[in-house]
Amino acid sequence: MSEGGKPFGTAMPAFGERLSDKEIWQITHYINIGFTLDQGTS
Repeated sequence: MSEGGKPFGTAMPAFGERLSDKEIWQITHYINIGFTLDQGTS
């Protein structure tokens, strides 16, 4: 979620104004591929 979420009260900044929609989807895709590949190893 890039905007409209509940504040977490942490030092980590929001990325909504720093990353484009395309960049957010690319990161999401990268993370999903990593989890998909690891499923068969355990």
